[in-house]
Amino acid sequence: MQVVLRANIYIRIADPVYAMSIGVAAAFVRIRREEKEKDRTTQQSIDGLRRRVNVLFEKSVDSNSVQKAG
Repeated sequence: MQVVLRANIYIRIADPVYAMSIGVAAAFVRIRREEKEKDRTTQQSIDGLRRRVNVLFEKSVDSNSVQKAG
């Protein structure tokens, strides 16, 4: 019974966390490879990522304020 319980905990918690970490790492490697092909430095790549993240958060903030106002 104890072994089944541990396996269930692994499936519910550890497996999704592992899958997400693999996915994030794969995306990072792909983006970095594409940035190198464009002859961009690491700092330029980081700046581009910051711009994308800021745009993402600005849109979510704007949509939340519209929902509250409307």
